[in-house]
Amino acid sequence: MLFGGLINWKATLQRLVTRLTTKAELLSLSTATIKIIWWQRFFKAIGLNLERDFTLLCDNMQTI
Repeated sequence: MLFGGLINWKATLQRLVTRLTTKAELLSLSTATIKIIWWQRFFKAIGLNLERDFTLLCDNMQTI
């Protein structure tokens, strides 16, 4: 969230079929990480200094 609102939202089916829920969650987290890095670079490019880092949360200890 940025200034109290979402900045990116996407709901799609995964292109890869996995047999393990841990692997599926890891794929989702890696996709989210790529988006976070993109947004950080975008904000830096337009000169918006947020003075804080983005946080990615995961509740699956096996995935972590």
